[in-house]
Order: sequence, then C-alpha cells, then structure tokens
Amino acid sequence: MNVRTVMLFLSIIILTYYSIVVEASSPSTAGEINAFHTKILDETISLKEDTEILNLDLKLGRRDFYGKFAIYDHVIVGKNFRRLGDAYNITVATQASFDRLVDIVQLSSSWDGPMSVALFVIDIEFSAVKIFIDYLRRCNKNLRENTSFSFLYPLDYPPVIQDFNGLEDYLSDCQDHRSLWEAIRKRVFTPNYKVWRDRYKYPQNHLRNLARETSLTAYTMSLDVDIILSPSATQKLSDFIKTDEAKCDKCIFTFAAYEVERIPKNKDDLLELLSVNKAQAFHDIINKPCQEGTNYARFEKRLRDSSENSSVQISHEANFANLYEPFYLSLNSVPKYEERFVGYGYTRNSQTYELYIGGWSFQVISPVYLVHLGMIKNFQERPYWRAKQNSENSKLFKKFKKEIQAKYENEPFIPLYIIKYTLVFLAGMSSRWLWGRLAAAGAFIKLRRLANSYSFM
Repeated sequence: MNVRTVMLFLSIIILTYYSIVVEASSPSTAGEINAFHTKILDETISLKEDTEILNLDLKLGRRDFYGKFAIYDHVIVGKNFRRLGDAYNITVATQASFDRLVDIVQLSSSWDGPMSVALFVIDIEFSAVKIFIDYLRRCNKNLRENTSFSFLYPLDYPPVIQDFNGLEDYLSDCQDHRSLWEAIRKRVFTPNYKVWRDRYKYPQNHLRNLARETSLTAYTMSLDVDIILSPSATQKLSDFIKTDEAKCDKCIFTFAAYEVERIPKNKDDLLELLSVNKAQAFHDIINKPCQEGTNYARFEKRLRDSSENSSVQISHEANFANLYEPFYLSLNSVPKYEERFVGYGYTRNSQTYELYIGGWSFQVISPVYLVHLGMIKNFQERPYWRAKQNSENSKLFKKFKKEIQAKYENEPFIPLYIIKYTLVFLAGMSSRWLWGRLAAAGAFIKLRRLANSYSFM
C-alpha cells in the first residue's frame, strides 16, 4: 500500500467522522432548518413587561445588507428609555449572546442613562435569553426601566423554542443572577451543541450597529457588555457634551480602560490598584497595540492631579495606530462598523481605522475611566478556530484599508513618533559610540512593533 492510498483512506475516515459527529450535533441540514423555521414562523412569541404583553412576530423581522440575519428592533423597551435619552443625550450601546449576558448586570449598575442592547438569539439560545431577560428585568430596575432590547439571529440557525423546567428556585432569588445563568448555560451548551457553536462566527459588528441604530440620542458609547463605567460617569459625561470643548463634529472622546482584580471605588482607589499591580491597561498582555495609543502614563498623571468631583475635560490627543481600538464616546453619526468582519479579529479597529482616515481625531478624556473585572497576566494561545477567524479577518483588513483610503481619497500621514524613532535609528547606526548603537537597537524594536500598524509599511 503506497503513501497516496494511505492518505486517501485516512481522509475518508476523517470526512466520515465529521459528517456523523459534527454535522449531527448541529441543526445544519436543510430538513432540520426548515423544521425549525416552520415551528417558529407559525408562532408569535410573547414576552412579559410588567402587566403588558409584547408580541414578537418572527415573520416580520428585517434583514441585514447581506441577507444572512433577521433583525428585530426594540423587542422590549423600558418605560424610561426615551425620557432618559432626552435627559442625558447619551446611550450606552452594547451587545451580547447568552454566554456573556450575565455581565450586563454590572454594566447597567454603572450607568443611569439609557442602554440599547442587541442580543444574539441563535438556535436554542433564543429560549435561554427569553427566560434570563425576563428574570433580569423583574429583578433589576435599570434593565427593566432604562433599557431597550433588540434581537438578531442567523437565518440558517433560527430560534428554537424550549422549556427549561426545574429553575423555580433560581428564578425566585433576585440576589443571585449568576447561579440562574449557570444553570441555564449547562442545559444549553451541551458537548454536542458546543462542537459547532464555539466555531460559529459571532456577528459582533452587526450587533454593534443594531445597538447604535436603536439608540435615540445624539451621542453613543459602544461598549462591550463586560465593561463598567467609573462612578458618577452618567452625569459627568452628560455635562461634558454640553460644553464648548465637546462641540466638535469629528472628535472621538476616548476612554482609558483598565483590567482590575476588583472594582475600584473611585479614581484614588484605581491609582492604588495600579501601584500594587492589581490593575493594568486593558489588553496590556494579549494585545498591547490595541490600547497603547491612549498614552496611559499621561492619563494617570492627569488623574492624580484631579479631584473626585472634577468635571470631564479633554486630557490629550491619542497617538493613533490602525490596530488602535479604544472605547469611546462620540456623535452617533460616525461611520458604522464594517459588517464583513465577522467572528474575532479586526472588528473594532477596522472602524477606528476608517475614523482616522476620514479625519476624526481621538481625544482622551479625564477623569472618567472604564474597567473590566479580571486581569489577564499571561499570554495564552488562542483556540484554533479563533486564530483561524483572526487570520481571515487580517486578510480582509488589508483589502479594507485600501478601500477606505480610496473612499476618503486620503493616505494616512506618518505620525511624529514614527519619524522620531526613524531618526534615532539612523543617527544611532551612524554613531561610533555604544550608546548610539543601543539607542538605534531600541528604535528598531519600536519600529518593528509598529510595522504592521500602517498600510504604508
């Protein structure tokens, strides 16, 4: 038996395993999908809001540009959603699937204004989200009164109706939302379900756009669902956008974001955590360039010099690189997120790149800040499926950059700090002294790290 025959035999075994195990665990066949569609499209889903019944007719959802997703705006709307929008003129726009929805409680507790939440309700997770949202709204005033929920699902994996019995003890306890979430999650994410679900390309940018589109205010903040705002951020930011300093149509008001071991009580507490290595810049270990442009040292100096009651002001301008992906406050008229980027990688910084090429400036504001509970202290390799998605989006990003430059008829200028490193490198290499060569080596390392950040490199 030659090598070719052996390889052919192994390929047949692998394909057979995939068709039996993987495809059987996913409702991906046409027959099953049609059965799910038939089941769901003949029904109208009722969601309870106080004493009123809101009906969700799954036959009436609009479609995204590429015709892959069904979208339902304002499925559930809190009674204060519009009123708070008029009062503060800023909406927190966030998105989640069921496996991250548990974090929305902390986000909502840090924001007293309106929230627009886009939820990914794929397959059986529709039923899980339905139960959990009903519980959260009953137990949490901000989620009940201040929040609008919109739904999105892929047409090839439509919602599945399933009852989750035996949850009565969890549902009756408003003090422990995490235990309910974990109980539901165990029933949803079975081994067979996880086989295909983990690899499904999560449509982050579709959801980010949906959350922004269903906001009713002039300003929005597109935040991840596991982000928490600093104390009193709602009123401080609302006051800021009324100032002359904020009257800028092409300004992106950028936040400093941190990973923390515990939630700081105030800005002094955050500085204390930083001093004992219990806080660090967001993604400082796993993806430093995505936040590095914020210039955390400069922000923290400004933070030390401010009082707890200081009003929000612009601290400094960020140093842009196109891997930069800060969280920010802006007019809701900024360009949408590019929906060709699905799954992981380049979903946020593709939009940030367009902002930069389009002439927006990134202004870091202080003393407000953002935190994410939990610190990543060691770099961990991504799962294969996530690395693959990142690689695919990396190739798309190279094409996208050229499209954006053509759209705005603008080539990115070379930032001053790149010019500085280049001059240091050239001067150091021409020096006869050791210190000159060391300076050149340091500048070279900096330039290598920045090399992938610009389309002209």
